[in-house]
Amino acid sequence: MVVLDVTASLRLFHGIRALRQRVRDVVASLLDWLDQAAGVAPAAYDWLEMPPSFNTRVELMDRVEHAEALLFVARRLILQLTGWLTAKQLDA
Repeated sequence: MVVLDVTASLRLFHGIRALRQRVRDVVASLLDWLDQAAGVAPAAYDWLEMPPSFNTRVELMDRVEHAEALLFVARRLILQLTGWLTAKQLDA
């Protein structure tokens, strides 16, 4: 004689339904990722938001006696400023 436990059967049924929904979610995420990797769908990036103003500091290790040392630092700052300006232009 088989005894059916209704409560256990309902728990099993709800567990299977929850698992089925989770599998659907995982498969949908995987398909979205594959489409993005293949270039079929646009990639969803968290874009970097640039600060409203350019503000940076450079601390010199020692007293500067030659202009070449300042030119090296100035080139680095100009490169950073160029990147910030380009990002701001693309953002606008």
